[in-house]
Amino acid sequence: MSMEKTMEKIVALAKARGFNNKGILDEYRHPKLSYYAIRDIYKIGRGPSSSHTMGPAFAAKTFKDTHPEADRFEVILYGSLNKTGVGHGTDNVLKETLGSERTKIIYSPLEWDGMHPNTLDFKGYAGDQEVGFLRVESIGGGDIRVPGEPA
Repeated sequence: MSMEKTMEKIVALAKARGFNNKGILDEYRHPKLSYYAIRDIYKIGRGPSSSHTMGPAFAAKTFKDTHPEADRFEVILYGSLNKTGVGHGTDNVLKETLGSERTKIIYSPLEWDGMHPNTLDFKGYAGDQEVGFLRVESIGGGDIRVPGEPA
């Protein structure tokens, strides 16, 4: 079987089993052991950088699911995401995940001490009222970290 056919089968299986944007099939993670399954290491994503696509897409889905009352979103991209977000597809995955017509992407040159180079802020609005805020760091491999929360 060719590599292409093998990858197609893996993608189909992952989707059928609940593949999420983080790239982890949680049913394969052993709850009492601290090891990763092969599905944690090899993730299927799009774009040239998982930090610019998979991580932001997972964060966007998490934020959207946490704030179903939001009818529009703002996402502010900092650091490397600000500089290469269009070229690496960050804007596309965010709009696909949150909804193209209701998502505004802001590219901010703002930097601060200790800032992770792949930081993004999510704001959700219901009408004119802000109903949610989340700062996320896309740390690589499709994984995210929320500053101040345990890993």
